[in-house]
Amino acid sequence: MVLTTRHRWCIERVKHCFQDQDADDSSIHGFIRKPQVFNKFNALFAGEGKNVIFVHYQPQKQNDLLEGKFKKGLKPEFLVSYGDSVPFTAKCCYFVRSGDFVDPNADNDTSLLYGEIAASPLKTIEAMLSSQYAPLFLMSNEWGHTNKEQKTEFNSEMNQFAKDVGAALESLSCGLDLKGFDQPLFDCTNVQQLETDPKLVPNMEKLLIEWCQTIESYLSAPSHNVQNSSQKDKLDKEPADVGPKGELDFWRTKMQRLNSITEHFQSEQCQQLVQFLSNAWKRSGDRHGTKIPDLLRKWKQIDVSVTEASNESKDNIKYLSSLQRFVGPLYNGTVQGMTDAIPALINSVKVSA
Repeated sequence: MVLTTRHRWCIERVKHCFQDQDADDSSIHGFIRKPQVFNKFNALFAGEGKNVIFVHYQPQKQNDLLEGKFKKGLKPEFLVSYGDSVPFTAKCCYFVRSGDFVDPNADNDTSLLYGEIAASPLKTIEAMLSSQYAPLFLMSNEWGHTNKEQKTEFNSEMNQFAKDVGAALESLSCGLDLKGFDQPLFDCTNVQQLETDPKLVPNMEKLLIEWCQTIESYLSAPSHNVQNSSQKDKLDKEPADVGPKGELDFWRTKMQRLNSITEHFQSEQCQQLVQFLSNAWKRSGDRHGTKIPDLLRKWKQIDVSVTEASNESKDNIKYLSSLQRFVGPLYNGTVQGMTDAIPALINSVKVSA
């Protein structure tokens, strides 16, 4: 099993990608020399099968990853995939064949491209779009027969997509974070626990009260991804006189925040806690001086309010998105483009109304 010049170049790339994770040379060489890995690289070079290979270095066993099980404390190991079998739980690198084949004796050329993906693929995509592709397209003069209006529209749409990805990332990182149980999940139907642990119901009541207060504060707080400084002091109010794009951004932001709450409502912990308190009330009533009925009623009201607000946001996003292609020329188009877009926009509003 002889390593070619191209194999050695790939090894150097893999070592560069995982240099901050204590991946030594011997383990990388041993990984590449494995028959199944070596054959996949040879097939990539020869133009056979898929044109991309991913190399992972993750602290999980492959079988556990394929089954969706993530075990902690395991030593990281190298894995190879085509991007469809190993979940992305850590940084990885990839090799893409850009032509029909790759010369295995060449050190480096454009027939084989290399790249890295951070632990968050969305973050990598957002960084590439905003920092690499957007400036590249903006400065490029190689647009063929594309006119100025089409070029402006393309750049505007790509910038908007990068902005949406960034907003989604911010929503994931700044979403609702509620305190969980101090103990593992319990059987919500086993109300016999009331006899052995008299503090269980008061503790669960306290936790649900805290959840209600946190959700109400989260809903009334300003949006996390407000970019305009003139809007930072507004408490999630609809934007005034910022145009249809600003209106669409507002509802998308609100939808992301509501999704964060909905995910919690659907979590196993949440459903078990509510079910346990309901069963505890049915069993003991008001014997312990609890306020379970009022608390569950308040929780239900919050659930209904979030559902209604979520449906409203979905409807508004769907409506405003249907107008988006007619609105674009009003921001960046020529006078003639604006003149042509206005009748179509009015007609679309009439149809949607």
